[in-house]
Amino acid sequence: MRREWLSGWMLTGAIVFCMVSTGSAVSFARANGEILAQNGNENAGRTLQAAGWRREQTDTGALHGGRLYGERQIQESSLSLTFTDEETGLKIPLPPKLEEKDILMENYYETQDILLIFPGDVRGFFENHVLAGNPEQVQEAYLSWQDEATWLRIRLRDVYEYQCRAEGEAIVLALEKPSDLYDSMVILDGDGGGEQVWDMMERVQARLEPEGIGVYCTGAQGSGLTEYDRAAFAAQLRADLVIGLRTASQAGEPYGLCILYNSKYFIPCFGNAQLALVLQQHIGGAYLAEGEEDPFLANIRVPAAALVMDDGMQALLAEEAYREKIADAIAEAIMEALAGIQIS
Repeated sequence: MRREWLSGWMLTGAIVFCMVSTGSAVSFARANGEILAQNGNENAGRTLQAAGWRREQTDTGALHGGRLYGERQIQESSLSLTFTDEETGLKIPLPPKLEEKDILMENYYETQDILLIFPGDVRGFFENHVLAGNPEQVQEAYLSWQDEATWLRIRLRDVYEYQCRAEGEAIVLALEKPSDLYDSMVILDGDGGGEQVWDMMERVQARLEPEGIGVYCTGAQGSGLTEYDRAAFAAQLRADLVIGLRTASQAGEPYGLCILYNSKYFIPCFGNAQLALVLQQHIGGAYLAEGEEDPFLANIRVPAAALVMDDGMQALLAEEAYREKIADAIAEAIMEALAGIQIS
């Protein structure tokens, strides 16, 4: 997920996709969850009024007429959305007395959500002003009131990066698929990690963005995404490779690092075993282990491996210099692995 304050033109960059569902507390900005889909392609040129409340299944149980962001349940109502063949992306009217800089925007890639948070109660404005969107890209819109602000949630039909501009009294989002922006795409899955793991992933992102590599990061505490959801996202994104970063209490060598890979799923030329070996060579001190029973790795169909860090290594991650060192090693391994995939 990415959070931005709007101000003039803005393009979301490459985001690491990392799943962090346990461990130390993570900020609300990284939370996300499930959303019910609605078919609207046939509604081009007409106003669509999505019907009623929804029921959603999350890790905390079924929610009736609500949406879970992190640990917050939010009541939502449907909003009118006009689909036009001429429009590209999404056009959102701007409430009076508000400027782009007043609006907070969050992009939840894995659930195809864009969330705009407006200060104050402007629900009446949006209930009387219709949003316009491209039916090939935009699916539905919902409105809610939370934390003394108006929340506008847009459900997209695919994973998109956005570019934002002001146009008269409206905000226009141009939507682009990641595959049109990046030469390669990588998912980092940090399920089981905390703030230190997240920090390390962000450092990997900073290293790889200038190389034209889109690195996606998600799965904060309370996301409700299962291993199967995350594997499905990897397929939807058409990622080139997946690397897991996990923390676990385990017996074994002090400061140990185990690299798991699914040996039962064979990918010709450059596969899971080759990726694990490249990671081992760059990070050093790690030992390889077959992890074909791992529920996440078992469902990934691109080169994938997971780094499992024990208590000793987790203690080292408290040092910023050590996190920087490991992040550099992971970034170098990713670039070598992507080169191997392209050659094969």
